[in-house]
Amino acid sequence: MERSNRLLLAKARRIDAPVVVLHVVAEPERTAEAIAGLEALGGVLGASELSAGSLRLSMPTENVERAAALPAVTSMTVEQVPPRGATRQSSPPPR
Repeated sequence: MERSNRLLLAKARRIDAPVVVLHVVAEPERTAEAIAGLEALGGVLGASELSAGSLRLSMPTENVERAAALPAVTSMTVEQVPPRGATRQSSPPPR
């Protein structure tokens, strides 16, 4: 995981944010596998976020590093640390 992602993840942990919003790139032929793995870790995919292996989702903060290690995931960026009041099962905000 890149340094900027680690810093945002540290911020999320410091403020006790239950979720973060991620942009995940999966191998196109393994997108379904990536989605299944991310959902198994508590990720909630946005309704219209799937396009050519590019996914946007909310993920429980404690599972971000495990999500980054999924075999079908090629890269991951922490896009947003929602405010403390965010719920674990909220969908990522629309773009």
